[in-house]
Amino acid sequence: MSPQAFSQEELDQITVEADDVVDADAKIETTVDSTESTTSTRKGVEKVEVTGSHIRRTDVEGPSQVIVFDREAIEASGFNSVSGLLRRSGASPFGGGSNGADTSGLGPDRTLILVNGHRLPKSGGSFESRGAGNGEPNPNFIPLAAVERIEVLKDGASATYGADALGGVVNIITRKNLDGFNFATKYDFNSLTGGDSVRTSLAYAKNSGRSQFLTSLEYGYTQGTRSSARPYREDSIKSRRYSPNFTSKVGNKRVSSAGDNCDPSAIENGICVEDLTSRFGSLPGHRVGMVNTYSYDITSDTQFYTTLVGNYDMDASTRFGSLLDSPGSSGIRFSGAEANQLAKVSGSSKLSGQSFEEKDFVQINGRLGNDIQSVDEEIMGGLIIGTKGYWGNSDWTWDINVNNQINHEHDRTNGVGIYDNVRQALLDGRLQPFSDSSLSNVNGLTADSVVDSRYQTHWFNATATGELGEFIGANWASAFGVSAAHFEFSSSSDGRSIGGDFMGLNYVKSRGQRQLYAAFAELSGLFGKSLETQLSVRNDTYSDFGSTVNPKLAVRYQPVRALTLRSSVGTGFKAPTLQDAYGASLTGFVGPITDPIACKSVGNDQSNDLCQPRWFPGTLAANRNLKEETSLNYSFGVIVEPVRRLNFSLDYRKTKVDNVISSGDSQILADLIERGIDVSKYGASFDKDDNGFIQAVKMATFNLGTEEIDGLDFGANYTLKTRLGDFTFGTQHVYTINYFQQFYEEYGREQVVGREGRPRWRNFSRIGYEKGDYTLGLLARTTSRVEQYRRNTGHIEAITQYDASFQYKLSSNSTFQAGAINFLDTKPRADLSRGNRIDGRLYSPAITGYMTYRQAF
Repeated sequence: MSPQAFSQEELDQITVEADDVVDADAKIETTVDSTESTTSTRKGVEKVEVTGSHIRRTDVEGPSQVIVFDREAIEASGFNSVSGLLRRSGASPFGGGSNGADTSGLGPDRTLILVNGHRLPKSGGSFESRGAGNGEPNPNFIPLAAVERIEVLKDGASATYGADALGGVVNIITRKNLDGFNFATKYDFNSLTGGDSVRTSLAYAKNSGRSQFLTSLEYGYTQGTRSSARPYREDSIKSRRYSPNFTSKVGNKRVSSAGDNCDPSAIENGICVEDLTSRFGSLPGHRVGMVNTYSYDITSDTQFYTTLVGNYDMDASTRFGSLLDSPGSSGIRFSGAEANQLAKVSGSSKLSGQSFEEKDFVQINGRLGNDIQSVDEEIMGGLIIGTKGYWGNSDWTWDINVNNQINHEHDRTNGVGIYDNVRQALLDGRLQPFSDSSLSNVNGLTADSVVDSRYQTHWFNATATGELGEFIGANWASAFGVSAAHFEFSSSSDGRSIGGDFMGLNYVKSRGQRQLYAAFAELSGLFGKSLETQLSVRNDTYSDFGSTVNPKLAVRYQPVRALTLRSSVGTGFKAPTLQDAYGASLTGFVGPITDPIACKSVGNDQSNDLCQPRWFPGTLAANRNLKEETSLNYSFGVIVEPVRRLNFSLDYRKTKVDNVISSGDSQILADLIERGIDVSKYGASFDKDDNGFIQAVKMATFNLGTEEIDGLDFGANYTLKTRLGDFTFGTQHVYTINYFQQFYEEYGREQVVGREGRPRWRNFSRIGYEKGDYTLGLLARTTSRVEQYRRNTGHIEAITQYDASFQYKLSSNSTFQAGAINFLDTKPRADLSRGNRIDGRLYSPAITGYMTYRQAF
């Protein structure tokens, strides 16, 4: 019996179909657990290494739930990246991140991503540029033409892999059976203006008697777009900070007014709140990714192997000129004599008649007239070199390898305002803040800001695995090994950024490093044909925060052929990233936040600008006293296959995380401030003006508290073979029972499932049809109702979106595919409390069509 995967849509939970002739003692696999296989020359049987274990086995069914996307499922999905595939499946309960996967619902930084069982390089993004909770690797560079299958372990695996596997594992397996050239190109287009993309890959493989070689290169291009081309983003970039306004304080009287050049139709409650959506957008982006694998049989028992991965990624965006901000504070403020001078030269009739004493001030808000372009470049590389083989004439194998990784990010922003120069130009009258023509003259007022971040890791791994023999009524196998690693992070900026010369920006240099030493062991026992136990334990010792020991016990029981039970319990951990612990403080902007005190001052009128979510000047700081996150994981599952080609699976999973690392929720902290709570105990503080309105925010990474999530995964699959063709039916339902957070004692243990970004349930139902060279697929994706980001402001109702695909084999070596994601253009409601945003992790905001052509040579 061999595993056979359904392959009609991107989210298929792979199941195994029984052969036409079924042996009475054969096992009927449902949710398949399998990874890279190797043939044992000792006993003449094939053994496979299961994701979540180092022990090689003679069958593919293990005690933990693993979802497998095989080659056909990947091709039929309509997505052109690993994260896109996983985001639209039950593999990610809440959709996952834009680059990573989120197998547990606890965040993509708690899911470990592997290639052929080896770690991918982590993000080199600095704490400053990304904020807390960063560091997860980006698997999207891997050319899908080089991928054989993707395996998702929805269970904690720190006992096997160490840090970052707290919530699960994604293992990307490259192709082994490709021989010759394989070409593929895919064009995506959507119903909105801009954002189209093309992705083209070429793979070549050559297999000889003693060596195997694969190289794959992929180029991706994404068309630029403007925010104004997204109807749901209408008025999303609308704020007094962006528009020409000024605040004057004379004595005890404080007045905010629109600048003279504000369009009268944009004035609300005396303040200019222009819609600047058309001034924001993305520029064309480029990506080049590659994967190269090579292995050579030195002898019949020893093999040399290497894997080289690389990626270049360039994203760019544009927006209006620099905000008139002090470094780390909103607006540019003048007091006393300087305020009087500004009133004379500003060209404003509203200011010219005012007189200011020493304690009075004028604060100017607005922007320069130039456009700013930001270019973010990422270069990533990883080189794995190893040897593996057998111990003498025994069945024991060994594997020794080194894994060297580097990730470098270069972020450049062109045309950032220089604070001292702009301030002086305002006083000289050369720059008049309420004159459009004056604002466009930025000669000598701007410069380029550059931030470089680098993350390096050097791993050494040694593993041995083999059979121990039969005792205590079971056949036993074991694996053990050691690891050592050195991690290093650094971030630096140009002199102006470090010196605080730029308006609204203030970077400093940061650097951190640590060493890791680990030892692990596994023991697996098979009692007859029905009961299997697996025990794993791992000790990790870090140079900067100490040691952690994590065990895991998993059991699989198959009392009869049609029924399988499985269960596991274990602990896990996630080390603080070097960015979280050693990154320097950033002075920038925090949000979006609705200021509850300011909103209350206008009677909580949601149409008033003071009740709109805004970005505030703020500081985000690292914390060298962070502790590691720890977790406790449970799971229990049942698989039933009553008849051939029909199966059901139900899995319960629960994870509790302690010492959660986070900078906190800025909106909750603002609400606590309104209630008179001192939020310094949560590593935060707020600066306010005389009215009690928020002016600036200070936050830091912190071990805030606990998170606890549990839920159910249900799957059902059926294949109907007829003379008219083969029909496949399947459903996958992910239901989150509870998601508790206990970060703030004032809120206690909060139930957060059902809130923004955390739907109670998601369902994926599909119908497929295959006849000869034709394949059709229809997928329905349903997401339950969720509350908007800002509490008590309404809900985003449940919605079902539909995807369709058509595939035709032009010949034995060429295939054409076409389809559409959300082909009925079912639009979810935008989150009004978060700048009219649509959560792209859960919903498709428009119709996305695609065409793909594949050719083998």
